[in-house]
Amino acid sequence: MHNAAHAIDAAITRYGRNVAFDDGKYAYTYAEVGDLTARIVRLYREAGLRRGDRIVMIQRNRDRKSTRLNSSH
Repeated sequence: MHNAAHAIDAAITRYGRNVAFDDGKYAYTYAEVGDLTARIVRLYREAGLRRGDRIVMIQRNRDRKSTRLNSSH
């Protein structure tokens, strides 16, 4: 069964050097998004979060939002 994590991994592998997000001020490649997502996952685990735990995020609608959401899967 495929989920968001599989789709993200596939995109990183296939399009690593391509721009994934560009808000006019910052641009991130798929590889950079993957690295950021992995760092966020490590922080979640170090904080004691495990698969199935719930998290809440309140923030403005920005590109960084999706990396945090992807890290929670």
